Amino acid sequence: MGTFAQQWIPANTRILEFTGNRVIRPSINQALMKGSTDCYLQIDENTFLGASGKMDDYVNHSCEPSCGLEFADDRVFLRSIQHVKRNEELTFDYATSQKSFPFRFNCRCGSLDCRGEIGDYSELSGPRKAYYLSKGVIAPYLVQRAESIRNTSEGKAHRALMG
Repeated sequence: MGTFAQQWIPANTRILEFTGNRVIRPSINQALMKGSTDCYLQIDENTFLGASGKMDDYVNHSCEPSCGLEFADDRVFLRSIQHVKRNEELTFDYATSQKSFPFRFNCRCGSLDCRGEIGDYSELSGPRKAYYLSKGVIAPYLVQRAESIRNTSEGKAHRALMG
């Protein structure tokens, strides 16, 4: 299954909204331990969106996606990051919202840049992170966390140099 463009879509177009119920991490961990196969979209450190029963449940991962996530006013949208042709699959890189996600999976996206196994944001290469950052499709909590770590590391280095 997947979600496909019904018409040509220009770059930077909001396509759909992810509308599942908000679920906290402990609930997901319990569900996964019981064998749940539900899909969850991580939106901050401990909050996820569950299945909605709508098209947003069928947006697949790709290591070379046509879309990304846009976070706006406490809502999450799928936004094209390039022109999308009619009948082209709408995909995003799941790692752009995941940190310490409770599962991994083998990727079969078929792109030349396929990473093989999909984990979380920390496993993306520097150039891939920079590309997604330039497109504005990384979950804000991941960007804030990365900036905090960088600032802390830079601050320590600066203090060490200055004595």
